Amino acid sequence: MTGPLTARIIEARARQILREDREISPGAISAYSEEDIDAIVGEGAVKALATLRPLERLPKVTLYRAVMVESADGVELQALGIYWTWDKELADPYWGVARYSPGAIVPDPVVLKAVVLRKDIDWATSGALLALRGQDEGEIRVRKGAKVFLVSMGDVPYNVQARA
Repeated sequence: MTGPLTARIIEARARQILREDREISPGAISAYSEEDIDAIVGEGAVKALATLRPLERLPKVTLYRAVMVESADGVELQALGIYWTWDKELADPYWGVARYSPGAIVPDPVVLKAVVLRKDIDWATSGALLALRGQDEGEIRVRKGAKVFLVSMGDVPYNVQARA
């Protein structure tokens, strides 16, 4: 994306996600008329833009991500992931517990704090997901393979360049 993020860009990406993204159930979408979808996407895009605009203007954005690992050694620095949030309180390992079998001892989540350059964030997808899902996750999509400057892991300070 070149130029500033707009509600029109967010709406277009949201519609593309509705058509293509397998994370969103097609059955749920078919229950709505085109007018309903227009209203949902349009209103969501305006709210998403209001949330993201201040972040988009920063040269670097501080982001958070919660991960489930036994120790800091379990964090893969060359693949920290693309799903982050701007709000530390929203950093949750949404899918992390699912990989553990029943009865397994599940480690506590560790919150990563990192800084990412503005150009390494997929603003259109981030805005579209906010428009469609609301602000509950506060998801920011970092481009796969982008440089991520890890600032801390839990309470432990770091100064490491990693990858999304």
